[in-house]
Amino acid sequence: EFIRIQIFSGERLEAESTLKGFKSDFPEQTVEMKYETPNYKIWVGKFKTRLEADRELRVVKKSYPAAFRIIP
Repeated sequence: EFIRIQIFSGERLEAESTLKGFKSDFPEQTVEMKYETPNYKIWVGKFKTRLEADRELRVVKKSYPAAFRIIP
């Protein structure tokens, strides 16, 4: 399993908008939308270590202040 960063959780239309915006802001980063009842979530990256995830999180938080690290 990979460590990921969650940048959004909420309704579908807003999730789709966030996904598009993130792809535009960070084209080199992987991003996906997941559905976990009742919310759509936007997860970023596939990090092997906490250090990698934390480094990216510092950058992502500048645009998405509510972002946080997810450890499976």
